[in-house]
Amino acid sequence: RYFCIQNHSEIANYYWSLLQTIDQISYTLEPFNDKDDSHPSSISNLQHPLQFKSPFIDISNANSLLNSFINSQIQQSKSLLTQKDINHSTYLIPTLQMAPLGVFQDEFMLSKTLSFINQSLPNTPIYLATGYFNPVEAVCKIFSICKTSKWHVLTSSPAANSFYQAKGIAGVIPEVFRLYLLEFLQKKSERPLLATSLEPKEEEEVVFEYEREGWTFHAKGLWFGHHQDNVIDKEILQNPNNIHNKEESLSGTIIGSSNFGSRSFYRDLEAQLIIITSNTILSTNIQHERQKCYQYSKPRNSAQLNALVKS
Repeated sequence: RYFCIQNHSEIANYYWSLLQTIDQISYTLEPFNDKDDSHPSSISNLQHPLQFKSPFIDISNANSLLNSFINSQIQQSKSLLTQKDINHSTYLIPTLQMAPLGVFQDEFMLSKTLSFINQSLPNTPIYLATGYFNPVEAVCKIFSICKTSKWHVLTSSPAANSFYQAKGIAGVIPEVFRLYLLEFLQKKSERPLLATSLEPKEEEEVVFEYEREGWTFHAKGLWFGHHQDNVIDKEILQNPNNIHNKEESLSGTIIGSSNFGSRSFYRDLEAQLIIITSNTILSTNIQHERQKCYQYSKPRNSAQLNALVKS
């Protein structure tokens, strides 16, 4: 997924400063010299990872640098929000998740966003996509904050998984992720409401698998809003200049690197951007993007997935 944000120096400065901060607590990689038995050189006085059990040599220093960056960005955001005579139709909220360094913004803001949807936009459909669907219990509890929303969960089918037909033990990874999906579908008490399908005979909860010959699936993120597939306004997409300042109910998306699983929440360094808007043009484009992601998806109920797993 790609979003182009133009003429927004604050967002550009945020990500530039973030990269500079991460650079200060990262190892550098240099060409390995076969004639030299020493490890590739690293920045400042950091020891090589193979010589130290911790992923960071000085956790306190890394935390200090990150907290300094985060606090600086918070102050800048506050100054933007206090500007007068500005009618904001769209909010951009960048978040980070770096559990080893005690940063849990993704987790916190996902919870806050879903609480907002539950209170202010009840019954609005929620769409979640990830190439590797394996939510842990804590993540499922966050998803369940939305009591009345039905979730459309989209992930890769085994054939669209990047490990499909891999050699060795890696070759079974796609089927393992399908087992995770089946387990999620079957544990109704531990997950949110799901979208339903009238096929084959009666209304059943379903999940969606992306399946397109010759393609793998890596789209990740979350969409929400009251647009339905059959009411996406094509006029807005084709002639956006004919519509000025037209606004409707809020909708939005979360775009970034998280797969909403254990690794994303507790191991990796992740960066996300929450976009909430009342602007019709942006809202329509966001929902149109979501529609394209689901274009090649197939609904699967519990019985269908179970049969596919056994086959």
